[in-house]
Amino acid sequence: MVLLPKGTEIGLRQLLKGALGHLATSCWFLPPLARWLHRRRGVHLANAGSVFIGRNVTLDNRFPELLHIGDDVWICTGCILLTHSYASLRQRQQLGMTEQLAPVVIEDGAFIGAGSIILPGVRLGRACYIAAGSVVTADVPAEVMVGGNPARFIRRLSP
Repeated sequence: MVLLPKGTEIGLRQLLKGALGHLATSCWFLPPLARWLHRRRGVHLANAGSVFIGRNVTLDNRFPELLHIGDDVWICTGCILLTHSYASLRQRQQLGMTEQLAPVVIEDGAFIGAGSIILPGVRLGRACYIAAGSVVTADVPAEVMVGGNPARFIRRLSP
């Protein structure tokens, strides 16, 4: 156990996953290495060679094993994909809040625009398009475009 501020202790395995995540983020210019590091952390990549992960992309550093990424997925610069939420010691003690864990699933062909945030428990449908700067708080159906904060339906995508 690594000791951090009271109520925030993490195990050595989680610390290693976080360190590998920071290293992978720094290796964006070597895509195969970055993807390999993310896989070592536990991120599920259906076909690593078909996934684009841009610069400064954060794939949850505490629970990367809850992240599932399909084939031909694009995650552009500055995106954050979270599989957990956090509550401070005061929030836990006085308000009864707890940390929430939920997987994030990104289906084949999805595109996540620069600076977007994907929150825990979200499923991005096949070939969906997340506009830049979006905050995705709910599932996105296949072949639709969403955008905004919170992300809302913009239009259906057609061939």
